[in-house]
Amino acid sequence: MTHLKSILTFVFTIITCSTFAQESFTAKTQGNFLANGSLGIISTSETAKFDGNSSKVGSTFQITATPKAGYFITDNIVAGLELEVRTSTSKIEGIDEDTVTNLIGVGPFARYFFDNGLFAEATVSLGSSKTSSLFGDIESSIFAIRGTAGYAFFLGDHISIEPAINYTNQSQKPKGSSGDSKTVLNTIYFSLGITAYF
Repeated sequence: MTHLKSILTFVFTIITCSTFAQESFTAKTQGNFLANGSLGIISTSETAKFDGNSSKVGSTFQITATPKAGYFITDNIVAGLELEVRTSTSKIEGIDEDTVTNLIGVGPFARYFFDNGLFAEATVSLGSSKTSSLFGDIESSIFAIRGTAGYAFFLGDHISIEPAINYTNQSQKPKGSSGDSKTVLNTIYFSLGITAYF
């Protein structure tokens, strides 16, 4: 939660400063900057079915925060750096102790704005995660690629609200493991972001 509070404080500081800017301004113009904070929430439930009978296996709840900052290298195209902070809690039926995973990653992103407000974004991220469960702690290295499609609803010249759909392909390799042993996760989720342009 400390990370999340810091991220929100940063985003709202940028928004406040931008709101009081008086000069004529066009957001998606070469030479401008972008600061964004997005939040995604994922809740999944797993059910197994055998011989016509179904039973709940477990559930997972995940929160992803992705603050980023970028520079418009030309009109409608911005490139920059993103930080990802993620936490997830998994419950398995019949086991009292939850499995908790915390992840942090960083990497470059690029976004293209279409004239109608839609945008497409690609992100590559490297990082690490720690999973704590009944069986102990596991640390892993992370490599992820994410594609995002969203819409920028502008509230004036400097601020936009951005709902988006995200697809992530993430490989997770336990530290110290040999060979090609890794876990690959494919995830689709909805996120909501606030962006300041200055």
